[in-house]
Amino acid sequence: RRQVITVYAPLDEAERASLLDDSAVLARAEAAAAEFCAMVPGSEQGLREVRVFRRGHAMPMTTVGFVTRLQPASAADLPPVYFAASDSAGEISDLAYAALNGIAAAEKALLRL
Repeated sequence: RRQVITVYAPLDEAERASLLDDSAVLARAEAAAAEFCAMVPGSEQGLREVRVFRRGHAMPMTTVGFVTRLQPASAADLPPVYFAASDSAGEISDLAYAALNGIAAAEKALLRL
């Protein structure tokens, strides 16, 4: 039976620039796979893929300015790319925000056609 294991590993702000370096990201993925296989003996036979998401999950951090400064910056459009996640809009991550942001992103994209 196929299974997916998700691990969230936030980086300190000073380390985040390393995500722009492909070789550093590959090394990080290889290290994560090795660490996982060390913790779960026998898993190396079943491990088929490691994905590293550079944008990541905008998981709220308990820091001053998250909702007023960091969250709006992470939701900023980068035309022609428009983000539609619920994590970077509103104070909570939920389906309603995801739907509203999806509609708004689609409308912006349609205007560029």
